[in-house]
Amino acid sequence: MKEKKRIAIVSTYDELCGIASYTKALVDNLRNHRSEIIYEVFNLDQFLLKSKSKSARLAANKYIDKIAVTLSGYDHVNIQLEYGTFGVLDVDILRRLRKIVKSSRSLSVTFHTIFYDDDDKRKFKFNLTAKKSSIQRRFLNLLEKYEKKKKLTLIVHSFYDYRYFKERLGFGSVEHHPLAYLSPHEVSVINKSS
Repeated sequence: MKEKKRIAIVSTYDELCGIASYTKALVDNLRNHRSEIIYEVFNLDQFLLKSKSKSARLAANKYIDKIAVTLSGYDHVNIQLEYGTFGVLDVDILRRLRKIVKSSRSLSVTFHTIFYDDDDKRKFKFNLTAKKSSIQRRFLNLLEKYEKKKKLTLIVHSFYDYRYFKERLGFGSVEHHPLAYLSPHEVSVINKSS
């Protein structure tokens, strides 16, 4: 008998937010594949991760450390990425994402927000969105290093975003999954009319 693949999803989950509802739709889909996979959602504690006091930030880092240790036992990890769900300060967000990325054997990242600038990620020309795009650039640099060693898939919600990551930034494995909850029949009707 074939061993089931173990998949971890790192996301907000119990909150009333778009990412949590997207993750719940994803989990509903995964339930159809129970014979092939085992999955677990690691709910990002927003109260803890968004706290700014020094003691709370240290507790949040330990919380992410515990998750990262557990993730190393999974075949694949998916991050439902909205930078703010990992903290308030860039330094905390990147530290926490780095821990999760480094502990993952195989990784996919679903980008719910993308910051664009006119340059690619290897150049540091700042524009009006410099602060926001700076955290993304640093995260993409981390993913670029990861991609050279392990399996990485980037998931976006539009064909434009797909082309940005694939053609402009040069990532190897990029998929685009429209942000819509449609039945397979509805998808086939739309595809036939396109």
